[in-house]
Amino acid sequence: MEPVSYEINQLLPYTDYKVWLNAINDAGDGNRSETLVTTDSEVPMNPLNVAASVVSSSEIKVTWKLQGPKPGMTSYYIKVYEMVLNAQPAFLRGENVIGFDKQIAQFSGLEAYWNYTFTVVATTDKGSSEESDTSIVVTTYQDAPGKVTNFEIKRPSTISTTMEVSWFIPVLQDRNGIIKEYKINHNISGTTTTETIAAEYENFQKLYYITPDRHYQIEIYAVNAINQAGEKLRKMYYASSAVESQPQVSSKGYTIETVVGAAVGCVVFSGVVVGLVYCLIRKRSKNTISKQAKAKHTRKESKIGGQYEEVGLDNVSAQQELGIIDNQNVYDQIDRIPTVDKQYENMII
Repeated sequence: MEPVSYEINQLLPYTDYKVWLNAINDAGDGNRSETLVTTDSEVPMNPLNVAASVVSSSEIKVTWKLQGPKPGMTSYYIKVYEMVLNAQPAFLRGENVIGFDKQIAQFSGLEAYWNYTFTVVATTDKGSSEESDTSIVVTTYQDAPGKVTNFEIKRPSTISTTMEVSWFIPVLQDRNGIIKEYKINHNISGTTTTETIAAEYENFQKLYYITPDRHYQIEIYAVNAINQAGEKLRKMYYASSAVESQPQVSSKGYTIETVVGAAVGCVVFSGVVVGLVYCLIRKRSKNTISKQAKAKHTRKESKIGGQYEEVGLDNVSAQQELGIIDNQNVYDQIDRIPTVDKQYENMII
């Protein structure tokens, strides 16, 4: 009558089992007692056999294997790394795939003719596996090249009958493959002509003999090893006949323009200084003449003052008295004037 327990081993994780139990006696088997039970999940094992196959110049398909039994509700996290020359793989992006049996992922929007590698991690609610070993590296297919760089057209010297065309190979991620050659379309001969130049270096220069005072059109593009034409760049150039003077340099390293400019500046500065000196001398001369004139005028006034001195009008008090007299009313003046007629005396009274 005591409780009885029994342990069943070697079962699969995250699996449904039906368990039934019945009692048996001499009369036979008793009724069954049944139940359904699901085993617990577990940490998944490491993904194996990670492989990648190139779909196009921008797509790669990744596959892997995870040994059974199914460890539980499983998801996968796939990381994409880009391989840069002479550097460690650089993480690019990741993607989740849900479901134990969905052991495939596809990545798009990748660079053409670029190296990639991948890792896979499996995860359940009990934890994650270790990251898969990554030793596989794949390269996307080639695609049409991008634009050339540093495309320039110029006159290389003072000779107006020469034109220089120069350019550099496209930047690394825009090459999209192996650059085999360059095509140059131009109208230097009067008609549109295509010229091919082998891509032996990373920078190029090409000289053309031209007729001045004309417009020229130059179009250039790269071509890869599978003969895909790249993006075209076009420029117009006017070959002027005017001589482009180059700055002459003196023996001490200064340009002639700099020396001439300095000389002109010195002359202008000297002129300003002379002008200022002349103005100062003239002003001083005017002051001297003015002082002499004032002195002469003062001498004249002293002579006139001597005449008034006899009557006492050249000093301040005398002038003030004279001013008082001028301000007196008419009756005061009449009082001081000798009269002949008596009627004035009557007026005074």
